[in-house]
Amino acid sequence: MPQPFRFLKFFLRFNLRHARGQWARTLAVLLGVAVGAAVFAGVRLAIDASSRNLTQGMDLIAGNADFVVTGQGGLVPARITAELLTDPAVYAAVPVLERILAVAHQPEVTIRLRGTDLILEDRLRRGGHAPLDISFTVLTDLLIQPRSLLLGQGAADRLGLSAGDTLTLIGPSGPQAFGIADLLPPRGLGRVEDGFIAVADIATVQEFLAGDSRGLMDGGVADRIDLRLSPGMNDLDREATLTRISPNLPAQTSLAPPDQRRESGMMLLSAYHESLTLISFVSLFVGMFLIYSLVSLNAAARRGEVAILRALGGPRWLPLGLFLGEGVLLAVLGLLAALPLALVFTPRAANLINRTIDDLFLRLPSQTLHLAPWEIGLTIGVTLVVAVLAALHPAWEAARASPREALAMLADTSSHGQNRRMTLSGIGCLLGAIPLFLLPPVLNSLWPAYCGVFLLFVGSALQTPWVLAAAARAMERTAGLRPAWFGPGIKLAGRSLRRAGPRTSIAVGALITALALYVALSVMIHSFRTTFLVWVDNTVSGDVFVTSANAEANEYRDAISLAAQEFILAQTAAQGGQVLPYRRAYLEGDGYPYQFETMDMAAFSTLGSFLFKHGDPDSALRVAAQGQGVIVSETWAVRRSVGIGDRFQAVIEGIRLDTPVVGIVRDYRTRGGVIYHDWDAFIALGGDPRWEGVRVYFPEADNPQAAAARFRAALAAHPAGQGLDVTTGVDLRNLVTDIFTQTFGITALLMGIALLVAGVGVATTLAVRVLERRKELNTLRALGGSRGQIRALIFWEAGIIGLVGAGLGLACGLILSVVFIEVINKQGFGWTFVFSVNWRELGLALPGLLAAALVAAVPATVLALRDPPAQALKER
Repeated sequence: MPQPFRFLKFFLRFNLRHARGQWARTLAVLLGVAVGAAVFAGVRLAIDASSRNLTQGMDLIAGNADFVVTGQGGLVPARITAELLTDPAVYAAVPVLERILAVAHQPEVTIRLRGTDLILEDRLRRGGHAPLDISFTVLTDLLIQPRSLLLGQGAADRLGLSAGDTLTLIGPSGPQAFGIADLLPPRGLGRVEDGFIAVADIATVQEFLAGDSRGLMDGGVADRIDLRLSPGMNDLDREATLTRISPNLPAQTSLAPPDQRRESGMMLLSAYHESLTLISFVSLFVGMFLIYSLVSLNAAARRGEVAILRALGGPRWLPLGLFLGEGVLLAVLGLLAALPLALVFTPRAANLINRTIDDLFLRLPSQTLHLAPWEIGLTIGVTLVVAVLAALHPAWEAARASPREALAMLADTSSHGQNRRMTLSGIGCLLGAIPLFLLPPVLNSLWPAYCGVFLLFVGSALQTPWVLAAAARAMERTAGLRPAWFGPGIKLAGRSLRRAGPRTSIAVGALITALALYVALSVMIHSFRTTFLVWVDNTVSGDVFVTSANAEANEYRDAISLAAQEFILAQTAAQGGQVLPYRRAYLEGDGYPYQFETMDMAAFSTLGSFLFKHGDPDSALRVAAQGQGVIVSETWAVRRSVGIGDRFQAVIEGIRLDTPVVGIVRDYRTRGGVIYHDWDAFIALGGDPRWEGVRVYFPEADNPQAAAARFRAALAAHPAGQGLDVTTGVDLRNLVTDIFTQTFGITALLMGIALLVAGVGVATTLAVRVLERRKELNTLRALGGSRGQIRALIFWEAGIIGLVGAGLGLACGLILSVVFIEVINKQGFGWTFVFSVNWRELGLALPGLLAAALVAAVPATVLALRDPPAQALKER
């Protein structure tokens, strides 16, 4: 038999025979590894699904477009389509006008209404992966029949509609009925938004949205114009065409590849995805400590067998291979066990992640999960590497020992020099983390900061030996003052822990890592919540908020009608209230989207307030109200390294702005940032005076909520209120707070899993220490030590380990929380928040952790008292 097969046969006999005798412990470690691998795989697959859906959704919408003509802050004149089509290099140019609209009888259902030139759309998509896929007869009906559309199969199934039925959508001017000419099959364009899409001629959609029935070439408007160049053009020809077309476009329009929007969306998601990857990896990283503990436990329990193998001429590599292979086997079995767990966890993780992305970043279609080979391979590779690293140290100790040394090998003792080396190495890791935290993001990635977090974990864990020795010494002194109170157990436990070596230190490192992450995320979430709620109460002020239907989803492209404005003014005056209208433009610069908002700054300063990060609040508001400067959000300033006095430059609604930044404020509305400009000053420059949204205040009312309810009811009953979204301030702030709570749902789940895995690690560590000191413990029993005293000794060890883990974990966690708030959140999301610690929450968590450490000691006490002292003291 070839040597590898003989080794494999011996390996299976050597390890499986022993595993049968400690199946419960092995099962616990396998469960910990499986949970860690399942969490890592589930999060990575959910991340892959969100990225894939974003890419596929945008590709389906773009079709075969090579370039997209867009307007800065909104619409483009559709008439330039004809001019573009005169260029011989342009194969197709298609104006597109889209809105997300609610269904009249089921407002919770929204549909993407796409207005397009159907003939040109078909030409654009011909031969691509998302064809229009409609017959000539249906195309003719759409062009001839007024207010007709194609409805996606997904929406038709949800609403119970079919061809020939009527679909009523709520637009800016109120409900409008459309005839369904046919259904879009679930392929090509019909797959957009999971089939919740409707397609109509652009003139129909223009009339519905703005009452503009003018023809396409007579000045209609579009959100964008999709452009496809002639097939077969090389890169030089495409570049020449782009250079020729761009200068002829109207002012405020730009020409860019369609994937630029996709890349912008991916950039928004990258930091969130990387954060989840880091947190999920911690569960797998903590699983490494479990493998380390079990392999160490098995090596300690089988030192006699190892000595016999070496005495019979076994090579040094044999115990190395046996115990290293055991770590790999644990990883493989853990991966197999992780498969069903991942199948359960992944859909739930995907749902939480997708909901967070929808709430905070951008709207995505529902998740379609795929077993991405790369993500599965990454999970397998990372798990195996972690297992090999975990088993390497105990396997190497077993391999380098001589037969005589093997009889006493793996006793977890350490010298002063060894503790000193570990401490100095830990200090080196902690110092090495500092420059990584100060580095800017590399290629829009936060991995330098995450590498610093890893060094922080390792550096904190390596401080365990001297802290453990100091704690043990302190406990011994305390016990010496009142020996009757504590008994001999604490002194013996302290003496044992002072001699504890790297194995105990590494195992305590699992507890430190998990607790540090828990503390850091707890502090970060509490800080975010505290700052966020103050921001909501002050900046998101107002008793009633009125916008056009689905204004946020449609990027505020539709204004509130004049009739609605007049009614709102009358109703507000009747109740002694005030209005604060605003306009909001969605722009893009430096690769990030951001918002430009105009409102009466002087009025807002009396009705609400900003949370200023930089700049004098009174001076900034006064200068901004005079139109002599803008107030920008922290996110926008961080993205562009802008400070007080720097210039904001942009062209908006044909107005060229070049004005100083007079204040930087905290704002959590968008990752791209917000620019605040005075309403009157912008209108004086030629800005559009129509309202796109309005806040209504009732400062003099005895009961503002009752006044808001009356206002809302009156507006809903009036014809002018049709097509408007009306939300009370209380409901809006509750909604925003609920979104915040949901955002950290996945984070809280991952924190709990990491702590659970760390608890298994503590139990295994204590069992290892019992096996290593079996003769010592049974000698104590033989000399008259009671079972209760042995239990007390083990529980004291567990308590000291728990205290050290809690202390170092708390210190590491507080440092890590500052890193999360001031480095990772600032680099990844552009915002920071006021540091705040919920000491009550942490104070309740730490005693719970100590109690868990004591519970984890129960299996170790059972193991220590399992055999009679005489039998345990026999020479092996």
